[in-house]
Amino acid sequence: MSAFRSCREALFFCASQPLSLDSMPESISFKAVFPFIANSVQYALGAIRAPCASVWAKQEVRGTMEQKEDEPRTPLLTGPDSAPREQPSPERRRTLRNQLWAAWIFMQVVMNLGWIFSRLDHFRHPSWEHVFGDFANLCAFNGVVFFLIMLLLGSRNPTVQRAFGLDRMLLLHRRLGVYTLGCFIGHAIFRTWSISLRRGVSYDFSILYSMDLAEWDLVLGRLALLIMIGGTVLALLGQKYLVLQYHVWKRPHFLLYPALFMGLVHAYAHGNDMPHTPFREAGVVLGIIAAADLARRAHYRLKRGRGHVWFVSERVQETSDTATFTLQHPEASAEFARRLPGQFAVIRAPYVPHLNEPHPFTFSGEPLGDKHHADDRLRFTVKVSGDFTATFVKMPLGAPILVEGPYGVFLSDIGRWDRVGLIAGGVGITPFLSLVRAFAQRGDCPPTTLVWSNRTLADTFALEELVGYTRELPLSLVFAFTREQPEGLPAESPATRFVYGRLGPGLLQELFSGKEGFYLCGPEPFQQAVAHALRHDLKAPAENIQREHFFW
Repeated sequence: MSAFRSCREALFFCASQPLSLDSMPESISFKAVFPFIANSVQYALGAIRAPCASVWAKQEVRGTMEQKEDEPRTPLLTGPDSAPREQPSPERRRTLRNQLWAAWIFMQVVMNLGWIFSRLDHFRHPSWEHVFGDFANLCAFNGVVFFLIMLLLGSRNPTVQRAFGLDRMLLLHRRLGVYTLGCFIGHAIFRTWSISLRRGVSYDFSILYSMDLAEWDLVLGRLALLIMIGGTVLALLGQKYLVLQYHVWKRPHFLLYPALFMGLVHAYAHGNDMPHTPFREAGVVLGIIAAADLARRAHYRLKRGRGHVWFVSERVQETSDTATFTLQHPEASAEFARRLPGQFAVIRAPYVPHLNEPHPFTFSGEPLGDKHHADDRLRFTVKVSGDFTATFVKMPLGAPILVEGPYGVFLSDIGRWDRVGLIAGGVGITPFLSLVRAFAQRGDCPPTTLVWSNRTLADTFALEELVGYTRELPLSLVFAFTREQPEGLPAESPATRFVYGRLGPGLLQELFSGKEGFYLCGPEPFQQAVAHALRHDLKAPAENIQREHFFW
């Protein structure tokens, strides 16, 4: 075992500098039009040049944690030239989002127009064999594009993440997975029907499941479909119905990459369209993108190691079921130095089997700001809401935690509003705590009204801290309690109010004009009720309302 560890450490230390596309001439247009391709290729080149595997060296990192306080900390810098990666501006994010949508639509248009123009003769002289066969191919053409987009969304592709946020990516990934599977099931059913008519029978079910290796191209397609069905069923059982552990359903998901390549080989070898333009070129492009994203993902998994392991350094019990954790890194991390308020990390306890399942948690501490190039402390506020969090809040000091991120775009465009309304329910206050603390750190903010709804006073925390910020910032606070009229509250002021009851239209109309930029975070029913009141009672435009999606 020690020999294996030594080999992996040797690979890590001997890895050379990854290649970069930063020097690519601006005349190469695909880098601008398809940024996710450029990003994936960049990581793929890095994977080819530097196949290093970092180790979670538990004893080594623990030893580093015990370094003397007066020793200088060495930042773990990432990105080109050892500089922290910049967070894109809201304008750049919108541009990137539009480019990605355009790329997706372009791929779908190419496939569908190619299908139409390659079947003009079938439209003039239709037959049931051609109708079923052509519809089967239409399902396959759209399905293969959906398949690629689904893989990019599920792989945490960094370019797509910076445009849409990981929460929206994974929500769309799940929905798109159902559509993709539906396309390929439709392809199999209608292609079988077409082949059966050609053979002079009504429907030959054996075509769907035959594994005769003499028809190896058909066998590849059947295996790819079986992998997709199995992966979808396992994901539903694990994510929606919670009857499977994370690793039981997640690991088979990696078979989706070979399933895509098997499907493409099946299409080129057996199909009557893929060997011709434009399907031939489109299939090659889709295969290259998928291969590059797979290489990027493998490269990330190999290099993920001690740089992502943090340690619990402090735990504060905020309420009976809510605790704030401070994680510390033995070195400083540039990955998190420029995180934004409202972003989150995906964390897990790598050495505790039942906690080695990733969960997202929003940062509740303030970012350090642009003048800092590294950060060695992260704060998360966690409420017990299941088996994972019930065990996680009891993690002892010094426990190692794997932290990945930062992710998300919630609150990223808050600077474009003249007035801001923040509405939180329960522990949904965490992104707004990070934001208000960042405002206080900067000493300025747009006129902001923060509304925080809780059941009782015992469910609140950081109350005195928030009230103190109203004396420094143009910040107004409204604390709403739905189960009690608490006593012993701080004195009300023009900037601080305490109310009893739910957040109904009357209170919202009293607090807001409807022209503010609204940000909602909390339980899903709470967000839906507040968003409905803002749209219908305050006539707030839909684009003024942003919600934090709970997606895990």
